[in-house]
Amino acid sequence: MNTETSQVLLSFLPGYCQGLSKVFTTYPFDVIKTKMQTNSYQTSYECFRHLIKTDATIFFRGIQVPLILFPIDRAISYKIYESMNNKNINPFFSAFFAGFTSSIMNVPMQYITTNAINMKKENYNGIFSLLKNMLNNKDNIYKGYWIDTSRSIFGSTIFLGTYGNIKKILPDNNQNTILSSLISISCTWIITFPLDTIRVEQQINPKEKIITLIKSRYMKYGFFNFYNGLFPVLLRSYPSTTIGMLVYENVKKIINERTLQT
Repeated sequence: MNTETSQVLLSFLPGYCQGLSKVFTTYPFDVIKTKMQTNSYQTSYECFRHLIKTDATIFFRGIQVPLILFPIDRAISYKIYESMNNKNINPFFSAFFAGFTSSIMNVPMQYITTNAINMKKENYNGIFSLLKNMLNNKDNIYKGYWIDTSRSIFGSTIFLGTYGNIKKILPDNNQNTILSSLISISCTWIITFPLDTIRVEQQINPKEKIITLIKSRYMKYGFFNFYNGLFPVLLRSYPSTTIGMLVYENVKKIINERTLQT
């Protein structure tokens, strides 16, 4: 393998490491978030306590899929983001294209994990059984595609765009990476969380139209119910995002230093 090819492959590594760290630090919280979005519980604590007592394995049910796909997704989308930034394109535009690319892999991944989490314990026969059933119902795999594409694009644009612009005006150090991450992830979830709730609704009720699901939920629970599950998301997003971006920035620095030495 020549030096140029090696450098290209290494440029995907920061995003890959960021994705890997994020799965390990977020998945149990995603379980609580998904359960809250289906109005199965009144509070996050009630949800956590009940699941621990009745089905503790649910906190890692289906994690195999994001462990494989999410790091690859981040490796590709963050590479696109960095490549466009290096051409002096505004981070918001770079993030927009990265988010669109990310949604292609994210939608089937979210469909699998959402259904794995929402299956009853006695009906879950492992991830391979779930994948087999999913492939027999291919039309459902991309249910919620446009919802999740919108959420992914908006989320990526807001997060990476805000993050990149803040990083531009602050000194490059770990403290400012943490600050940039916290501000960016807060803005992202507050704006996009209702879209994620609608996505979950459609992926567990694939036969219903989106507008029907939105109207039904609004009439029954009100507007703020679309934010049901936001607390566990923020609770896991703050540490996971800061850890992920610290991993990302420091791996990137190591690779850049190695590149300069060769």
